[in-house]
Amino acid sequence: MIVRTLRAAGTLAICLLALTAGTRPVKPAPKPPQWLYVSDSTKTIRVYRLPLSRSPRAVAVLSAPGNGPGYGMAVDRYGRVYVAEANADTIGVFAPNKKTGRMVEMASIHTTKPAYDVAVDAAGNLYAAEPSGNTIEVFRAPIESSSTAAFDITSGIEAPYGLAFGPKGELFVCNDRSVMQYAPPFGASTRSNGTIAVAAQSQPDFGQGIGVDIRGAVFFGYGTHMQVTKPPYAHHAASLYGFDLPSHASIMYVTFDRKSDLYVAAQFGSGSPRNGVYEFKAPLTSGTTNAVAGFIPLDQATGAAVAPRP
Repeated sequence: MIVRTLRAAGTLAICLLALTAGTRPVKPAPKPPQWLYVSDSTKTIRVYRLPLSRSPRAVAVLSAPGNGPGYGMAVDRYGRVYVAEANADTIGVFAPNKKTGRMVEMASIHTTKPAYDVAVDAAGNLYAAEPSGNTIEVFRAPIESSSTAAFDITSGIEAPYGLAFGPKGELFVCNDRSVMQYAPPFGASTRSNGTIAVAAQSQPDFGQGIGVDIRGAVFFGYGTHMQVTKPPYAHHAASLYGFDLPSHASIMYVTFDRKSDLYVAAQFGSGSPRNGVYEFKAPLTSGTTNAVAGFIPLDQATGAAVAPRP
């Protein structure tokens, strides 16, 4: 009788242990580290690990990766980096070599006019903003050196210098003094859904950053001022709020990491110690109270994008 009782107790203990193990919460796998890619007009791409340290240093310096100076950048889901090389009328496509960590050129795509920004949708299609042609050229995936534009988006396009996709696949275009919204699917007959914001000033000589955070808020820069509008977007609306970079800045390009921290590539004139990439921590609010959390001093910083480990 005693033996049977002990056996029953042991069986019960094993069952309870198995039940406890089966219901124990499983920790989610850690997300891979993110890296900040920065292009510049000296044909260089630099890579910085996020979060930024107090004195950020490039982990990899990729000199002369393409045919021309780098401006706007984009990254697809496979970690391939697209760089608008405006002065060469090309878009360079680079992929990380898993063995060496260096970037390898996969393709060089010719554009009809100089492209100053690029964006890639979820399907891997490539969009190129060409301000001198008032056009968005669209290249269908898979992207190769032989790729040619499948169609152009021209409705509502006027000197487009910035492109960004929203969380629902909508395309936002930063025109000379307005931000236009386009809804998928995209084709040659695509028409704008309307103007969602109007800028207080015209864009600088080249580059006006535009980015969309995970909640759909659209951030776009003109000169020193970063303007923000949130969904639901109103047609021909003024921005909901904004904040300023230090005086005399020219906002070039912007990007977000997965935490919605904002990175702004800005220029103050060649040789200025304030040229570089500014980091602003989320949540971002109205006014000029956003403290600069991090800064990468780079004299020729232009494009910026966040991507997986190179």
